[in-house]
Amino acid sequence: MAEVTVKVFASLRERMGWKERNVNTEGTRIVDVLKGLPGGEGTLYEMLVDPKSGDLTSRYNIMLNGRNATSLEGLDTTIHDGDRILIFPPVGGG
Repeated sequence: MAEVTVKVFASLRERMGWKERNVNTEGTRIVDVLKGLPGGEGTLYEMLVDPKSGDLTSRYNIMLNGRNATSLEGLDTTIHDGDRILIFPPVGGG
């Protein structure tokens, strides 16, 4: 079992009603953590993942210990005890 910290930012924080959670999970991947956290309607997984492709939608980015999960193994990236998962919408500007 791993204990990880999940932190959400910006509009996602408002939708979730919390900003940080410590999660104990039997799972071994980021996707397992997302499926176990309740979201606004359904789970955090359902809010962030395209149901057709199973990929993370372009509206949000997930960082694992400061590294973008898409540059690792995406939602299948392995998690370990003490890891920090940060989830936030992409930042744009001019």
